Amino acid sequence: SSSKLECLRRQLRLVHEEAEVSRCELREALADSDEWAARTEANRRVLRRLREEHATASREGSFFGAAGCAVHLDRIFDEQSEVEALRAETELLAREVSFAAEARMA
Repeated sequence: SSSKLECLRRQLRLVHEEAEVSRCELREALADSDEWAARTEANRRVLRRLREEHATASREGSFFGAAGCAVHLDRIFDEQSEVEALRAETELLAREVSFAAEARMA
């Protein structure tokens, strides 16, 4: 009876240790998620600025020639693609964090 109680206490300590490890991992994942969200927002601002520059250049008719305009547009689309990739990665990370937290806390 006392050995069974001691066994249960050891198991409980292990569960508490695992829960603490899970909490640490969750905090790290949340910090990573916050960092990716900040990067995504920064990239949105860059994309918005580039679109505004493009709109201004279009209104003013100040194109850099066909080749320069194409390069400028390519840069805008490349940065937009990067923003979309970062957004997708951030959302995936958030889902993984949620699943891991649910699995560890269940």
